[in-house]
Amino acid sequence: MSRALVCLLALVVAMLAAERCHAEDAAAPRGVIYPTLQAIGDGFLGGANAVDQALQTTLPLGRALAGDREGELALPVGLTFGYNHQWQRIRVERLDVTLDGSPPIAVPSGAVDDIRVSTSTYALTLDAWLLPFWNVFGVGAYSEGTADIRVDVPPIVSGSFEQPYRVVTAGGGTTLAGGWRELFAIGSVNWTTQDVNVLESRVNVFIAAPRIGWQTSVGPTALSLWTGANYLHLSQHQYGQISFDIPGRGSTDVGFDLDIREVGAWNAALGGRVSLGKRFDLVLDGGVGVRRSILAALTFRF
Repeated sequence: MSRALVCLLALVVAMLAAERCHAEDAAAPRGVIYPTLQAIGDGFLGGANAVDQALQTTLPLGRALAGDREGELALPVGLTFGYNHQWQRIRVERLDVTLDGSPPIAVPSGAVDDIRVSTSTYALTLDAWLLPFWNVFGVGAYSEGTADIRVDVPPIVSGSFEQPYRVVTAGGGTTLAGGWRELFAIGSVNWTTQDVNVLESRVNVFIAAPRIGWQTSVGPTALSLWTGANYLHLSQHQYGQISFDIPGRGSTDVGFDLDIREVGAWNAALGGRVSLGKRFDLVLDGGVGVRRSILAALTFRF
């Protein structure tokens, strides 16, 4: 046997040995201490699928109420991430101020213009259809914005300034829905409480949003278009403290106690939704009028 043939046989034997070691290694039990990524993935997806199936067989209750449209019902639970930007005006009905702890000073009516507020909000919402026509939801949100304040109270302060603020919001609400053929109607209300960093009081907010619309579908994709309105009500009495420079005094802690109301509690709304199968919804909704807003949201349903 030539030297070249011997070398070739040795190489083949080495390759077979390496392949055997690899096969034994792959067959060795894993997951006791360091589970493989595949095992983690299978476990997670298996658990998520079990929860998914349990929810879909439990909710909504009374699905037979939907009749022959039971197959069109949305999956029962949704998780939504939304972004909203809103421009609005707030009217000051009464204002008392203190300067570095001085006795309250009543500011004359009309000395403060409507406060122009611009707010960006990031919200996370969890909802569930308890009945085919009844949904409940909870929401948490974080907002940042500016208030354009114009004051004419000589000699204390005259002019305008921008006051930045941050808001943490928590609350919940409910929705009723119904439809006939391609037409539908939805009414949603929610109550939230807001912690604003420049206020010592909390802001309580009530929102109502009725909608009527039309929907159609192309294969697994559904399209909805609607019009409607938004109603906003804020708690009227607020108080807090801010600091700014006052001519002749320098930096001053200005305490305030005021009554406010919305300018234009109602505004019109237009929007639409694209449902990509039953799992994903994309929503775009805009408010027009004295109070303007734009909302974009993505929902995952399970």
